[in-house]
Amino acid sequence: MSAEVPLHNAVRDEATSHLLAGTSVDLFGLPGSGRSQLLRTIGKELEDREHRLLRVRGVAALQDRPLEALAIAGLIGRRQAAQATTAVAAATLAVIEAVRDGRTVIAVDDADDLDETSAGVLVAAHADHPFPVLSATAPRPRRTRRPYRVPAEVQPGVILPVPTLGYVETQSLIGTVLGAQVDAAVVNRIFTASGGLPGIELAIVDGARQAGSLTKVKGVWTASTDMWTPGLLRTLEPLLQHLSPPALDGLHALSLAGVVDVATARKLADWEVLEELDGFGLLRFVPRGGEMLVGTYPPLLAERFRQIDIGARHLRVDEEVALALGGVPGLPPRTAPVGTWADGHEDVHPPSLTSAAIVNRLLLEHWHRETLVRRSEWQANPTPRTGAAYLRTLLVTNADPETVHVVIETTPRSGDRRGVVLFDDWAALAVGLVDHDLDRVRAILDRSRAEPDEWMPVLAAVEAYVTLLIDHAQAPESVAVDRGDGRDITLDQASLSVHAALLVAHGRTAEALEVLDQPSLSEEPFAKIQQAAYGLGLLLEGRFDELVVWATTQLELARTRNDIDGITSQAYFIAVVLRLQLRFAELRTLLTSVLSTGVYSALQRPAEMGLLSIAASLALDTDRPTAARNLAEQARALHYGPSWYPLASPTYTLAHLDGADLPPGEARKLAGDRLWAEYEDLRGRDLLSSALVVGVLSLADHPDPKRIRVLAKLAATIPAGVARHFETFLSALAADDPEDTLRGAGELADAGLVFLAVNAYIAGIRALRSAGSTTRAGAAREQARQRLTRYGPDALAALDVAAAPVLTGREYEIAQLPSVGLSNQAIAARLSISIRTVENHLHKVFRKLGVDTRASLAAALAS
Repeated sequence: MSAEVPLHNAVRDEATSHLLAGTSVDLFGLPGSGRSQLLRTIGKELEDREHRLLRVRGVAALQDRPLEALAIAGLIGRRQAAQATTAVAAATLAVIEAVRDGRTVIAVDDADDLDETSAGVLVAAHADHPFPVLSATAPRPRRTRRPYRVPAEVQPGVILPVPTLGYVETQSLIGTVLGAQVDAAVVNRIFTASGGLPGIELAIVDGARQAGSLTKVKGVWTASTDMWTPGLLRTLEPLLQHLSPPALDGLHALSLAGVVDVATARKLADWEVLEELDGFGLLRFVPRGGEMLVGTYPPLLAERFRQIDIGARHLRVDEEVALALGGVPGLPPRTAPVGTWADGHEDVHPPSLTSAAIVNRLLLEHWHRETLVRRSEWQANPTPRTGAAYLRTLLVTNADPETVHVVIETTPRSGDRRGVVLFDDWAALAVGLVDHDLDRVRAILDRSRAEPDEWMPVLAAVEAYVTLLIDHAQAPESVAVDRGDGRDITLDQASLSVHAALLVAHGRTAEALEVLDQPSLSEEPFAKIQQAAYGLGLLLEGRFDELVVWATTQLELARTRNDIDGITSQAYFIAVVLRLQLRFAELRTLLTSVLSTGVYSALQRPAEMGLLSIAASLALDTDRPTAARNLAEQARALHYGPSWYPLASPTYTLAHLDGADLPPGEARKLAGDRLWAEYEDLRGRDLLSSALVVGVLSLADHPDPKRIRVLAKLAATIPAGVARHFETFLSALAADDPEDTLRGAGELADAGLVFLAVNAYIAGIRALRSAGSTTRAGAAREQARQRLTRYGPDALAALDVAAAPVLTGREYEIAQLPSVGLSNQAIAARLSISIRTVENHLHKVFRKLGVDTRASLAAALAS
């Protein structure tokens, strides 16, 4: 890897803990996964614990040179190794001598390539004098593995998979390396091409920057459509070096074919080849819509095979792929790009992060073909109907404004009335979403209104909806509900859908859900408006479990249909619940699967902005400030403005980042003030539900008494179920008695509003601590932990920040041990560090917490 950027901290900490306990660890991952860097960072952690790491490297080219790897590592002398009759015994004794101090770990990088004699020496030395071994291995088919592998022979031991990076982690890595904001399209393309392998991500960035295809424009890193550089051939070679010739041919064919079903894959490669490729970790199998799909991994391999020079072998594989896909030999098998590399995108919520990059290719190819088809239909026969279908596709694929304008301006408005109205509806949506020009939206709709008829309610509904999206929420009664007179389903859907959306925006969610209590409708665009209103209705009623079940079902359905609008909107609903409940691991996987697609629909701009803003806040809360700012700036760059979607704003993250260098109190006030300004803007636009949510976030940061009273008055006027919970939170913040605050926190935890519950718990615990009730504060903290346990470790971690907010993780770990009666010497022995190190850490802890005895230290930590 070309840059030392912190990666895989959770694996690092777990591996270090195992090694210090005497358990061997095998880091298992593909070349490019960051195994070698992780091994180095673990070594640094061990050095901090006054251990040392002796590093041995397996080299495939030296497998016929017994003991050479140990000699190179300095564990034995070359002259000793050359003595055939004593070399193995001498080497074994040398290893035992090296680890005799009990504070040495031997690391074997690329352990699969270690010669068998060196492996045998390590196993023999371990059997005689046990010591922990840290190894790094890669996936391999069982039949190609050496019979005596160090990780299998050295026990006890654990295997720790090296995870691929998620979307937020990729943002952090690229942003840290480049040192400035990165365009979202660049991150999407790099993530999708690399499959989240950091070594490949860094190679792409380095090569593209040197080649000039990745450049900084006005402070933002952007890239041309082609980020491939010849150096990537070398980066990918470690993935291919052990493949048999038939497997290499099979990989070539599957790479060019794209994502296919297993039956098609079997036409391109027999089972033995597929098993070999799978064994090396180069295939991903993904269930989708009742069938099993297979694609090459990482997706950049497809580009690798497209880049090689044309020759007889390449032409032969092309012909095989064409025949397998039902094409004509000698012609390219597909018109769509195979790779997501040049255009870069797709979507799903897969069983693993690596599957996201595979399935994304399907979505890209689907919408690439859809755009070609709709454009061809419109060019051949430019009518309102073909124009409406083309406009819809352009909006779904977030096409450039110029193309959208050409379609609107050059499509003849002739033919049947229904087709003309439908075209004007899409034209109005396009102008509103692309240009944010409400006057022009009205002008487009007015030309249809010049001919008054039964379609007038549809035109009024479209105007109200566009107004809701880009300006303010009209009164729900301004859009009349017509429940089906048999004329046209569009008439009924238009008024019903937009009326429900306006009810939600005003916080009248129970009414909205009652309006929507009927079978799902399919007419575009109103079905999507109904889904948005229904999902937000469940959210704002506080029916979180019901919402997640419904949205998950709809999300899976949207994936099988390549429905970008459905994927984005349903993922947003799930993401909001996961964010409110601090379920960060699930949230990270979901965001990776959706944001990595790069296929963003202008029709779902509020949901997209919400997902980016939630991802930014996740990065902020997980200590990735570079990624947090990059994601927040990407959300702000959408220029969407106020939204009827809660949490669809990067203000929270940007305010906290801008206040990072301020004292804590000033930083919280800055965040609170900025959020309150946003609350007032939303309130003035009658986007009451969003205003209430932003107001609550503002007060969580800075509980100003006057603002609490103002927001409590608004909450009392909003009938949405979640408003009652917000009233509980506001009462908890305003309570004079910490016990009332804690009771409110418990109610919020039971309601699933974990983020607010944690804030209320912290307020109550700090109030008790300030009053000198440290024992009660400790008991309250323990009660809070018990109540929050069901939401997972991230909720508990957020609560624990309040216990020792100024201590580092290491200081907090050491500070807890005196409270259970351990002396400094006992602490040093338990943690395998020196007594002096313990004394230094405890000195810092006493100073930070303002205590001077072990008894007062225990009380401070308990509170």
